[in-house]
Amino acid sequence: MALGTNHVTNATGATFIPELWSDEIIAAYKQNLVMANLVSKMSFKGKKGDTLHIPKPTRGAASLKAASNQVTLQAA
Repeated sequence: MALGTNHVTNATGATFIPELWSDEIIAAYKQNLVMANLVSKMSFKGKKGDTLHIPKPTRGAASLKAASNQVTLQAA
């Protein structure tokens, strides 16, 4: 078995037929998406090697609050 012999050439690329997907197929695909609906999507237009910094706020400590006292604010 020869590996790597099915490369696209001008001769094989000339007979390429692009696939067209019907709206029903695309709707069924989007309906079955699970993970894409659970994560935030951020558009990022940059170049290869660019760094995207995403801030991650720290979780503050919990403290008790009495009904007659003010809320104690915590610094970031």
